[in-house]
Amino acid sequence: MAYHGHDSYVTYGKETSFGQKATAPTNWIGIVQSFSPEENNNMQTQYGLGSRNFLQAKIGTKTYEGSVEYLVQDIDLFEFALGTKTVDATSGITTFSEANDLPSLTFSSGFLGATDFVREYVGCKVDTLTLTAEKEEALTAEVEFIAKEMETGTSGTAPVADVSSYFSFYEGTVNINGVEQALVEQFELEISNNLEGLFAINGEMTVARIQEGNREYALTLDFIFEDTAQFDLWKNGTEFDVTLKFVAPDGRELTVTSTGCKYDSNEIELGNEDYAVQSLEAVVKSVSATFKA
Repeated sequence: MAYHGHDSYVTYGKETSFGQKATAPTNWIGIVQSFSPEENNNMQTQYGLGSRNFLQAKIGTKTYEGSVEYLVQDIDLFEFALGTKTVDATSGITTFSEANDLPSLTFSSGFLGATDFVREYVGCKVDTLTLTAEKEEALTAEVEFIAKEMETGTSGTAPVADVSSYFSFYEGTVNINGVEQALVEQFELEISNNLEGLFAINGEMTVARIQEGNREYALTLDFIFEDTAQFDLWKNGTEFDVTLKFVAPDGRELTVTSTGCKYDSNEIELGNEDYAVQSLEAVVKSVSATFKA
């Protein structure tokens, strides 16, 4: 019988140091919609005199990358996108903040069947994390990662599911400079670490290090166009702060704060049968987040 998505799982675990496989990479990510890993041998073909065909083919470097998309129940993976987290035992609030060096993690993906097939991606770092809140939809996140290596196995274990509800659009609010915005249709924040895999002459065909580049944030907001408040911020190049907050019925709260924002582009779309929609893209200086379980 063919393996199917309902026979599979994806989990993760934090590594104690880069490339040291997590002892128990069994943490729940969220309600996973897709997992798309890619493994490459980057084959090198060598040509020489006397033949129009290549004479030899040999593995060049082994590279591993992938993405996972999920419905958000918590924001634990923000630690790996921003760099660090602290937990206040009294309040139960976890704070995610920027750090220059990102922690690494192990992703474990398995098919469970008559014979299990497990792939564990070791030495992963988060290249991008995109958080999307859209009208009439669930809050989603997509993580793209680069890994140092992959290990395979034949014994998988289904994770223990988090039964708390995912966040829905109607549980969220968007504030700009402390003022709640009533007509936001979509909010999207992309965190990009611009990672680069570094190779060395060290007897290995996988990356020796995964190096962080410049940190970049991209914020997109779509509004039902009713006034010129956001247009004026764009026109004048005015700096502003944006807060996205979700509160679940069970009391869980997540807050993502983007500071030092400036609108880069503004578009107001007109159609003869539609209401006007204003789409703006902003650069962001800094991002932090909190989660209360």
